Amino acid sequence: MKLKDKKLFFLVTILFFVFLISQHQAVFLYHDDYGYASLTYGYEYNTHGMHWNIIDLFCFLKWHYFNWGGRVFYFFFYIIALRIGENFIQIFQATVFFLINIAIYKNCKRQDYDLSALLVVIFAWFSISTSVITDGVFWYTASAIYIWPFLAFFYSVFFLRNENKKRYRIVAGILLFCAGFSQEQVAFFVMLYSMCKIVESFIKDKKNMKIYFCGLLGSTILLAAPGNWNRAEDNLDFYNLSIIQKILTNVPKIFWRNFTHDAGARLVMYVILLCVLGKVLFKNKKIVLANCILGFVFLYGVHIDNLFLEGIFVICLVAETVFYLIKTKKYECLYIFLGALATQAMLIVSPVVAPRTCIPFYILMGYVATSILMDSFDDGSIVKIALAVFGVISVVNVCSVTMGYYSNYSECTYDRNALKATSRAIKEGKNIQSVELKKLKNDDYSGVMPYTMNYIESWMKSYYEIPQTVEFVWR
Repeated sequence: MKLKDKKLFFLVTILFFVFLISQHQAVFLYHDDYGYASLTYGYEYNTHGMHWNIIDLFCFLKWHYFNWGGRVFYFFFYIIALRIGENFIQIFQATVFFLINIAIYKNCKRQDYDLSALLVVIFAWFSISTSVITDGVFWYTASAIYIWPFLAFFYSVFFLRNENKKRYRIVAGILLFCAGFSQEQVAFFVMLYSMCKIVESFIKDKKNMKIYFCGLLGSTILLAAPGNWNRAEDNLDFYNLSIIQKILTNVPKIFWRNFTHDAGARLVMYVILLCVLGKVLFKNKKIVLANCILGFVFLYGVHIDNLFLEGIFVICLVAETVFYLIKTKKYECLYIFLGALATQAMLIVSPVVAPRTCIPFYILMGYVATSILMDSFDDGSIVKIALAVFGVISVVNVCSVTMGYYSNYSECTYDRNALKATSRAIKEGKNIQSVELKKLKNDDYSGVMPYTMNYIESWMKSYYEIPQTVEFVWR
């Protein structure tokens, strides 16, 4: 490895981290972030405003577990981060995203300082669609439970590669527990992954089985929360549908969410993956050409919202991916791929199929794609050219999203400063009846705003410690 190559690797790594930090400077609090920060999200027992203490936080999380849902483990860290301040959570989340991608890189690299693997990981991250970003990635509440757990998961996978050291096995078990105690889709993935690893360990050498039971335990605690079942009562009409009716209702939604029109960069990644699989599996130009044609047919199918064309592509991609991972004995990657599919399949029985529900699949497929593409990276220039095209499209995608969020920067900072000033003035004894706030220039690049859902104003007033009687006037 040349010194110049190492320097270039570190330069790209640093630039990626700096970009994530700068990107998050335009990501503000949205929707129920205010409710969780002030412990008022569906909860009426916090009487200390933003001056709550750790006992208040545990009481809120206990209430949440038994009445709303089991997603309390990561909410603990998320709420603490919000309490420290908006600037802190911006930096904190950017760091979490960076470390997740570094963990994926560490698990997929072919050698030390593998710049190609790092770039593919980064491009996969940059390819996340706008709708998924606004509904999840840049919405702190959703990100804390859909994305942060993968930091624990991918590092548990990394540490288990050093299983000869006992301390690594202990850390891996703790991390796998943390990954499971997260959110329903992520928990289901960790549970399936852990079960596959337990069966594999039992067949092979019975090593590390206890570690994977940690993943089962964390997932079970999450899924068994009484609040999950209480919340289900709000959607009885859906749950009363037959399984056939649920399939007919939700399968088109699942396809639409994953293969939406604003996911062009991610769709290109899937097409490249299928073409590469055809090349390395069959080494037949006709099959490679057929896969390429199928890829273009798939893109056309997405353009015209044709479920049949999308379905044919998905079946071929899944079949070839499974075949390849079994043939090359990449069982770890196989379990992760099957788990990724499971995170979407379970949405068949979910009353909500929102863009954020694609997040686990996006992240896990980034890992799977990187792992497979790195195997064939040196097989010819065609693969490198395809990945270069994918990189350009992904960079354009992420720049578009970032500029969209920065287009609202001045309004967000103005509103934040105005609300802080109002709070200070009221505490000083001034009689304030209303405060003027600015609407965003572009609502496509933000979470849900209070002028579209006015119930959010109550949480904002609790967060800024402004009396509920003060009127917010949006201009």
